[in-house]
Amino acid sequence: MKGFLFNDHFFINCDYDSMDELLKDTLDPITGESLGCWDTMNTEHEAEDDDAEPVVFGITSQGIQHDIIVNFIDFVESGKLRLLEKRANTNYDPGDTDYFENEILPYVNTDMLLEEVANLKIKQNAAGKLSIERMSNRVDKDRWAAVAYGLYYIKQHLDNIGAETEDASSATDYLMVSNPWR
Repeated sequence: MKGFLFNDHFFINCDYDSMDELLKDTLDPITGESLGCWDTMNTEHEAEDDDAEPVVFGITSQGIQHDIIVNFIDFVESGKLRLLEKRANTNYDPGDTDYFENEILPYVNTDMLLEEVANLKIKQNAAGKLSIERMSNRVDKDRWAAVAYGLYYIKQHLDNIGAETEDASSATDYLMVSNPWR
């Protein structure tokens, strides 16, 4: 599963079995207290609880992988996607978890995203459609996929509301990447 946060909604790319799990009531294993469940915004799936907040937007890449790749390339080449610049930060207290999570980890994740992108190769099939493959299986493409799917949804959202790119010149206006290890 890959996901991102946008306008207080969590968007996720997953198979239907995984989505079904998000819609089930979850119990705290220690206290037994119900933690509730989520509902979807755009599918026919139904949450176990009728009062579940609709925060999951299901995205499946089948049939749109070419569009996702082209959109990602467009965001990069046009400068709409802005990333953190590499910086060396060697003087910090390893015990300061707040500083590490807020000042170090975002740069580490950006570096890992760039490593993933550098490991990808674009292939064109006989019909002219693009796909990607990893050159080395040792490097994942999870960060790339989360960013690419997020950018694709943002473009779809902007196209649907008819917004001009003047008002939304940066994906960072719409995308928040949080610490995945929390």
